[in-house]
Amino acid sequence: MRIVFLGSPAAVLPVVQSLQEQAGKNPSHRLVGIVSQPAKPSGRGRHLLDPAVAVWGKTTDVPVFQFSNINDPENLKHLRDLQPDLCVTAAYGQILGDDFLLVPTRGTINIHPSLLPKYRGATPVASAILAGEKETGVSILFTVKKLDAGNIIAQEAFPLLYDKGAMALTEELFRLSVPLLMLSIDKLATDADFLGHPQDEKLVSQGKKIKKEDGAIDWSHSASLIFRKSLAYDPWPGIYTVFKGSRIVVSRCFLPKKDDLVRPEGFHDIGRFYFSKKLKALIVACGSDFLACQEVKPEGQRKMDAQSFFNGIKDKSELCFSL
Repeated sequence: MRIVFLGSPAAVLPVVQSLQEQAGKNPSHRLVGIVSQPAKPSGRGRHLLDPAVAVWGKTTDVPVFQFSNINDPENLKHLRDLQPDLCVTAAYGQILGDDFLLVPTRGTINIHPSLLPKYRGATPVASAILAGEKETGVSILFTVKKLDAGNIIAQEAFPLLYDKGAMALTEELFRLSVPLLMLSIDKLATDADFLGHPQDEKLVSQGKKIKKEDGAIDWSHSASLIFRKSLAYDPWPGIYTVFKGSRIVVSRCFLPKKDDLVRPEGFHDIGRFYFSKKLKALIVACGSDFLACQEVKPEGQRKMDAQSFFNGIKDKSELCFSL
């Protein structure tokens, strides 16, 4: 099959790279085009910076397109000229119109990092972490007009270990999706009548829309929820609290074991904290348990370890985080 890949961020590089590698191993499949987002201003100098997929694509002999509007008739003509049998999308970043979906003869398929029909939309990984799911996964599905609603071609589940943030987990899921994608492509190439399996609409859930203010820590919540938020909101918007009028970003934290906690007398107030030499962390009282904060970033300063932050507090009579 002649394949066009559509994607933008670094997280999906393993996918497009594997498509290129597989094309070399299997002459029946060939990557004939790469579509990514246009360059955007970045940094203090606001210099134009290409997405990671475009940067990599330009090192190959595969044509790279960076359309500001992929649904523009002239842009669709460029894609038709490639004569694609299949389009593969992964975190591309633009809505695909009806005319686009008619371009590839076998269809357009998408890699979605969740176990659909759970967590449709733009935040599937963060939403699974926030919900405390025991597993997550990847779904390969046909692209239709309704977002993430197409028939499932293949799906695989993986344990959700809560050992990395949303960005790192997203990257891992796209990497793990590669073998499943290759099986899906072979399936579509050999079975022209295969249309996938419909999603159960009764089980549909939408990914949580994330706002900047979601990062504010409510210490009356459980430590486990605050910890999950720290992972789900990594790298944006992060989680933060307030100490003596200044905003403090909590950049690393964990759930301490009860046996490791030695609470000072009268340590009950929500948001109250002390420094644990054993854990090298600030131990903060939450709704029903405790969170250990290893690294923080005070407003206007660089990140620092918990001990450096604690040692820098001159008045230790009121050690309590607030909002």
